[in-house]
Amino acid sequence: MKYFTTTILAIGMMLQASLALAAGTVKVHDAWIPQAPPVADVLAAYLVVENTGSKPVTIVGATSPDFAGVMMHKTITENGVARMVHESSLTIAPKSKLVFERGGLHLMLMSPKHGFKLGDKVHLSLETADKHKIPFTAIVKEATLGDDQHHDHQH
Repeated sequence: MKYFTTTILAIGMMLQASLALAAGTVKVHDAWIPQAPPVADVLAAYLVVENTGSKPVTIVGATSPDFAGVMMHKTITENGVARMVHESSLTIAPKSKLVFERGGLHLMLMSPKHGFKLGDKVHLSLETADKHKIPFTAIVKEATLGDDQHHDHQH
């Protein structure tokens, strides 16, 4: 019985180490949120997610303690009308990156729990298909003319 328990513990530790190794290959950088009016009920986050590892990584969601919900969306323009399409998962190939940017992929930050001002740091996490969390911080920056604030689009 002692051998069985030791074996189970060793397998558990190897699985945990492998999950940590896989998540350690995902790097998030250049994360930012365009400043919006304090009454805005939806904001966007833009970032770069890089897979430096040798295996694909699938992102299945995102969370933030500062918002009621966070969803991955893609902006699609058809016949001059932009609309948002929910993305339930996004796979990043080995040695590649996924860019969340205005007019394309982005995180939709819904129902902020408070207002944000320039320079505020917002804590978010991506979740992988293997249930690992990848925490990162986005900075609230000045929105430039034309920034996508999701006010005139279909959801």
